[in-house]
Amino acid sequence: MFDRIEIFTMKKVPIYAFLPYEWAIENNISGIAGPRNLMWEKKVTFSSALEYMSPSSSKKIFKAREFAEKELGYTFHLNEGMEKEDYVAWVQLYRKNLGKKEFGVAWISEDWYDREQHKVQYGSIFIKDNKGKVIAGVMMNKKTLIKMVSCDFRAHEYIKIKDSSLSALLEMCIDEYALKYGFNTITRGTDENIYGIRISKGLADFKKSYHFVPHPLDASASYYKRVLVFFEKFTNIMTFEYSDSGIVERLISETTITPLTEILDL
Repeated sequence: MFDRIEIFTMKKVPIYAFLPYEWAIENNISGIAGPRNLMWEKKVTFSSALEYMSPSSSKKIFKAREFAEKELGYTFHLNEGMEKEDYVAWVQLYRKNLGKKEFGVAWISEDWYDREQHKVQYGSIFIKDNKGKVIAGVMMNKKTLIKMVSCDFRAHEYIKIKDSSLSALLEMCIDEYALKYGFNTITRGTDENIYGIRISKGLADFKKSYHFVPHPLDASASYYKRVLVFFEKFTNIMTFEYSDSGIVERLISETTITPLTEILDL
């Protein structure tokens, strides 16, 4: 049994905790039972980028792509590998994006390329403006033997293009990359299974709109079954809880508070 109790704070005040599943059940602690972390995955069952979207939604992105190329002079690069010059420029953008997030941690840096890049198979996607500046990009971790590609690390300028955005064009490129190089599955990072506090609820909605599906990670010392409890009032929170069919989305209009002493006194 995993015996870690993880208590998270905000401004030094405990706000919620992930409790070991079996321990919470044994001690009759009420909470939301579900996976500790989620991996978002998309199967490449489409034959063209954004095929799974409604015609009206995909049309906006296609028009933005056409405008970006013809009117703005943007170029789109889907590479089997990754050039150091492009990577270094992209890292600056990645760190800038994370700097806007309260809990962002940039563990990759400029020297990563020389130290680690040769150890794994990385491809890349870069969008450049009409001066050749990298304004968006993704590191594509290729697992060729199982035909899976991961796009965990992505960054972009926040630019609106027509009725769409640079972020949407990057998602379109991810689809194109998988089709171009023959990948059957796309994954995009691991999330803590709670949206609306440390991670924006909009992030989950964004991933779902591009056909990514959450899968539980709860079979190792790092990722385990848990019970989620709250020590403070929050509204409009989303998480995924266990059901007979796997996991289902749970919207919480207002959190139920569990006294911290109830946990610490056991």
